[in-house]
Amino acid sequence: MRLVLVAATAMVGALLLGACTTSEPSADELEQDMAQLRRYGYVVANAFRATNPEYAVHGGNVPALRSFGELAIEMDVRPSWRVDPFVNDYATVAIRQNSDTGQNHFSHPADRTPMDKSVAIHGSAPMPGEAFALRSAVRRMGSPLNGTSSKREIDRILSGAGRTKGVTALVELAKPMTAEQIRNKGYITFTNALFAPATDRATVYWDSRITMFCQGCSGNSHALTEEFRSWVSTLSPDDDSTLRQFGLSYDRLIESSNTGKIYGYIEAESNPILLRELLKKSHVKTMYVIGVTKNCELDEDGRTCHPFLWPKSTQLNGLSYSKLDNE
Repeated sequence: MRLVLVAATAMVGALLLGACTTSEPSADELEQDMAQLRRYGYVVANAFRATNPEYAVHGGNVPALRSFGELAIEMDVRPSWRVDPFVNDYATVAIRQNSDTGQNHFSHPADRTPMDKSVAIHGSAPMPGEAFALRSAVRRMGSPLNGTSSKREIDRILSGAGRTKGVTALVELAKPMTAEQIRNKGYITFTNALFAPATDRATVYWDSRITMFCQGCSGNSHALTEEFRSWVSTLSPDDDSTLRQFGLSYDRLIESSNTGKIYGYIEAESNPILLRELLKKSHVKTMYVIGVTKNCELDEDGRTCHPFLWPKSTQLNGLSYSKLDNE
């Protein structure tokens, strides 16, 4: 076994590899190794991203402990929304593939011992109640109306939040729509999308964040669908066994990519008054309230919260009341 000590600042373009081996790999071998590693990262890091909307994937690297030729990547995982300023806001974990069985597992970057996902990202989780609420809401999407929260019930919760709280909610659409159809409503801009509900399988989620593991991603929310399709276009049927370990499948991703239909999206820490207006719209089936937090202005230290009211002119993702009133 040839052990390689890897030093890389990011997984963008070529990864820098500093080798300390018992038999020095050739330049061609190193290039092929890096190509395989990048390809593996595009599959597994984005499969994690697509099935865990409560988390965001940020930085990427090569694990500190890795054998030459071993498929293993390191990624920084952060909560998708509110972060407790008093705790570490991200976890660095590795995903590794067993070369004999093809099974993938989480581990510490400097330890190959398999870990449960929840243990691996411990300390970077959103508030446990909010993460659970989001997973539950995603599973309920597509349920009959009598199995979902009624608009009246949700409006009561939003009304109780007043102008002093920020509300994180999962918005479920009455019927799947393309991004263009949603934007043609004229009063909503979204930065993430659920391209397939969970039902008895994993959800298919995508956001507009730039990551180290997506060549075609620019962070432009208006290119959300195109960037999701860009990732799916890098996949092949040979990736199906790996995708299934994350609850996905190649055929399902191809179908979601081709149709480009959005079932819902997450509004993070938004103005509850404007969410009430959005809730009235006929294309919105319901909302699931994930969390209600204090509306804060933080001191320069980033830790001290000073509550403040949402001003009446506050916009929901940059769009005004007058547009919200136009169906």
